[in-house]
Amino acid sequence: MERAMGFAALAMLTVFPLLVVVAAAGAATHHGVAVWVVYGMGLNGSSARAVTQLFSAPTKVLSTTSVFSLVLAAVFGLSFAGSVQGGFERIWGLPGGPWHKIWRQAFWLIVFIAYIYAAATVGAPTRHTPAQTVIRVLVAIVLGLVFFWWGARFLLAGRVSYLAAMPGAVATLAFLAGLRVFSTLVFEPLVVTNAVTYGALGTVLVVQSWLIGVGWVVYGGQLFGRWFHDAWLRSWVDKRRARRSRGEIADKLMDGPYLPQNGMVADELITDAGDLTPAPPPYDTTVAHPARVYNYWLGGKDNFEADREVGEQTKAAYPDIVSGVRAQRAFLASAVRYLVTRAGVRQFLDIGTGLPAADNTHEVAQSLAPESRIVYADNDPMVLAHARALLASTPEGACAYLDADLRDTGKVLRAASGLLDFGQPVAIMLIGILHLIPDADDPAGIVARLVGALPAGSWLAIAHPASDVAPDKVAAMADRYNKRVATSATLRTHAEIEDFFAGTDLLAPGVVQYHQWNPGEPARDAEGEVAAYCGLGRKP
Repeated sequence: MERAMGFAALAMLTVFPLLVVVAAAGAATHHGVAVWVVYGMGLNGSSARAVTQLFSAPTKVLSTTSVFSLVLAAVFGLSFAGSVQGGFERIWGLPGGPWHKIWRQAFWLIVFIAYIYAAATVGAPTRHTPAQTVIRVLVAIVLGLVFFWWGARFLLAGRVSYLAAMPGAVATLAFLAGLRVFSTLVFEPLVVTNAVTYGALGTVLVVQSWLIGVGWVVYGGQLFGRWFHDAWLRSWVDKRRARRSRGEIADKLMDGPYLPQNGMVADELITDAGDLTPAPPPYDTTVAHPARVYNYWLGGKDNFEADREVGEQTKAAYPDIVSGVRAQRAFLASAVRYLVTRAGVRQFLDIGTGLPAADNTHEVAQSLAPESRIVYADNDPMVLAHARALLASTPEGACAYLDADLRDTGKVLRAASGLLDFGQPVAIMLIGILHLIPDADDPAGIVARLVGALPAGSWLAIAHPASDVAPDKVAAMADRYNKRVATSATLRTHAEIEDFFAGTDLLAPGVVQYHQWNPGEPARDAEGEVAAYCGLGRKP
């Protein structure tokens, strides 16, 4: 009720004055917004004349309206657009994001006024043949459907797909038709009686009551659309996707322009702990491994003497390495929280997972949105042995594990498509993995292929050790590390890491050191140095 009343009040105070001026400038609808109100309320006879007389544009409105007053009215009109946007965000459970600039509200308001003007033109009470009447009704339906369909998604900054927004648009249009029938039966006689009893004020009160009903319809249509999407549409899409064979999925992805045409089909995703191999392939505990060294730095227990020895030697060369890996873990959690709560992402592809630790991607994402889906991918047999912790999904969501190498992007993407819908935004998490890909293996090309397979609105998160922060200490650390691990590390400069985000729009503060990253805000003025950079980019 509060939203509907706010809709009615803001529409009357901010939008109607703009509509009157716009209508006065158009010869086709000299009665302007009055025609739309009469048509929308289903008024005839005396009631239609009362509303037309009240809301028709005065003859001198154009000559007496100053540019300043028009601009002021437009500024006030933005509060109406902002109110509608806020209502839609609340319905879909999406907090306002930093990309919700005032231009979005301004553009929506312009399109809204254009839609009202067009609707008034189509619904103008003039004589038509039956065929012309049918055409006008169809045009009005199409205009309304397109506007409510596009408008909701635009105000939500694309965080709701067109498929998800369609039920709300259809419901809104159907509810408007129902409101018109109700108005004919209830509001039409009220307009006449109130006009006689209270004069123009009585007519305004009835129209204001009708606008409250319009507010109910607009927000109610979105609520119905959200319910229909969650209860039926998403379930239907999931079932349809589940019926597709994995071979069909592979064929579809292999035909894509960015995936390698190597004819390989990925192994089955592991979605249940019972499907894990009881005895994973053997691994050499006498040689340090990056995942186990990282685990040691984090204070974990899944490491061996060789890993601890490398961990201590690298710490001696660069003592801040421990705080750096912990800051990397904090960045992962912060990025996932942002993607879920601010960007509305519900699908994650975490490649180079590493050994399970606190605040894994699925734990953070599903604590905020239980329906989130996560696919982990790693080629370390020890990670495979501990993948049980990565499959602990909520009942509403899903988690899967894939034993695969990042360099085999075709296999990763084809397998991930068995759980993730690549028609909807996906967040790819490359946290502490790209430095294990040497330049000879073209890491930039790998990232480009991953991003190229994603739909618009998807995200790329990268965390990568740096070579240009405390360069002397870091170089000594890297030298000790690379001499003793099975997979050497390639540290890179800020510019090289920033290049990985080609094809995406970097979220502020851009590519910065871990402890300086604050999503959507300027870089933090933090003390100290961390020899690593991170960033989050959105595919436009």
